[in-house]
Amino acid sequence: MKFSKKSMISLTFAAVAAFSLSAQNMTGYELKFEDNFNGKKLDESKWNYELHEPGWVNSELQAYIKSDKNVYLKGGNLIIQPLKEETKNGNKFTSGRINTQHKFDFKYGLAEARLKVPRGKGFLPAFWMMPTDESKYGSWPKCGEIDIMEVLGDKVNKTYATLHFGEPHTMAQKEYLLKKGNYADEFHTFACEWEPGLIKFYVDGVEMAKFDDWFTKKLYDDEEPYPAPYNQPFYLILNVAVGGNWPGYPDGTTKFGANAQMVVDYVRVYQKKSYNENVERHEEVVEVRAPGADGNYIRNGGFNPENLKDKKEWMFMTQQGGAGNAAIAGNTLTVNTSKAGTIDYSIQLVQADIPLEKGYQYEFSFDAWSTKNRKMKAKLCAPDRGWKNYFGDVNVELTPNKKHYSYKFSMDDKTDPNARLDFNMGATPSTDPVNIANVKLVKLGKAKTVKKSDMKKDKFDLIYNGEFAFSAKQWEFYKYDTNSCDLTVDQEKQVAQITIRDTKDVDWKIQLMQKKIPLMKGKKYRLSFDAWSTLPRMMKYACQRDGALWKQRHGSEDWTAYNEAPTCELTTSKQTFTQDFEMAYDDDSDVILTFSLGTIDRNITKEHDVFLDNVKLVEIK
Repeated sequence: MKFSKKSMISLTFAAVAAFSLSAQNMTGYELKFEDNFNGKKLDESKWNYELHEPGWVNSELQAYIKSDKNVYLKGGNLIIQPLKEETKNGNKFTSGRINTQHKFDFKYGLAEARLKVPRGKGFLPAFWMMPTDESKYGSWPKCGEIDIMEVLGDKVNKTYATLHFGEPHTMAQKEYLLKKGNYADEFHTFACEWEPGLIKFYVDGVEMAKFDDWFTKKLYDDEEPYPAPYNQPFYLILNVAVGGNWPGYPDGTTKFGANAQMVVDYVRVYQKKSYNENVERHEEVVEVRAPGADGNYIRNGGFNPENLKDKKEWMFMTQQGGAGNAAIAGNTLTVNTSKAGTIDYSIQLVQADIPLEKGYQYEFSFDAWSTKNRKMKAKLCAPDRGWKNYFGDVNVELTPNKKHYSYKFSMDDKTDPNARLDFNMGATPSTDPVNIANVKLVKLGKAKTVKKSDMKKDKFDLIYNGEFAFSAKQWEFYKYDTNSCDLTVDQEKQVAQITIRDTKDVDWKIQLMQKKIPLMKGKKYRLSFDAWSTLPRMMKYACQRDGALWKQRHGSEDWTAYNEAPTCELTTSKQTFTQDFEMAYDDDSDVILTFSLGTIDRNITKEHDVFLDNVKLVEIK
């Protein structure tokens, strides 16, 4: 549960096989770890307390602290209790998070816990696993994650089992719905059986999910040998989050009494004496549908009348506070919005079952307009692969004049027979109607293979794709709040555009970054870039230590800025900024270049765009 999941249309998976932790089925397993929580306090020879500030991940509200009010033993059970405290500055939330890192780590085995979950809007309890050494294959999600149990506090009859992995981020997830009862009022047993090349999940002995297809790699490097990243030691985690992008936030119905507790009866891990690690990745044969006679993969792209509530062709949806309707007339679909909602997909027009084949280039185009100037977003994404984007999110600037929009992109991922096209019109200042017509997706032919070395004009430049000629490849974009900002790359101008709606409270909550930059002690460097904004504002930039990797190696975070992290004042005119600095620290091959666009001198809630281009970092004499 390290990062949030977008709400989705998904199937409910009923029981597909029976699995009982009986002596017969447990043949060959030996008990390696057990905690029945029968003592007076948490056994710290087995468990660590994790301490984190509010907003550490997923826009969550709670601080994870070490307190016997948040984590304690009672009646032979572990209690993790979220608490709310009313203060002069608003509500303060605390909770508990414990793990077995470096006290019990294991590679392969069967992990199970018997527990009850909290009930209430905004709670997200989890029983899950992370790798002991997150740096082995790279930072999350490349390192891998195994979520054995996650239950939304306002939907306590449904649990999720999830794997996170890959570069780009990919998610394999299934849900299991109880036919009777719920996970809050009765104890249930959640288990994960992890073997080389196969991970199964169980609820009360019933197999509810199994996965055997995953991967990991670093940007533009070859994939690591299968079954990486799930071929390294992991550790156990138990926690209850309060609020966040996925569960939403506590409301007037949310109570913080006994209902808010996660109650754990026991945690156990079993292992076999040996495992056969000589496994191969199962290569699925993927069949994709043919396009229409005109080569268009979009069904009803000309908008003949149809039912917009079914899933056959187009589907109009509202959620997260969005309200509106859509209608087709004169080969045009019009979306009328009465409430914009809180997220971009609060108002959404989608079409699923779109095939994208690996190694091909596509052209996506449509006509669109409004009654006034306003924005919407468009993308092609992966419902079956963690909602990662194959193309987008592009910010589409609409005007009262009908305009044709066209974008080219390459499918670099493995073939997906079920990609989805999203037009997102939520969480915008304007609720003016949006008209869409003539939507097309056509295959242009084989895509040109782009190597990492192709993304440098100057071989002495330490930055890859600094001119943004290859979209945002080699760059990472961090946003503390998924609704606060977006990154797009103008394909014609080859410029990075960060659309910001709220800078939040500190500078690092919006960052564009590039990692794995080598700097050597005693060498001098010149950093330069072009930047401007539609609104005068400040920006901070830094060549800094990777604090997450430092923590893995040294036990605590250290984000030292090697160039002292200066700020620059952006105006509406394009400016070139240059800084010379000397590396005064030991050699570091994992430096991060960050452009921080959160709050620096003031919080900005007026929507604006920041542009970056021609980023270079070279050694100088």
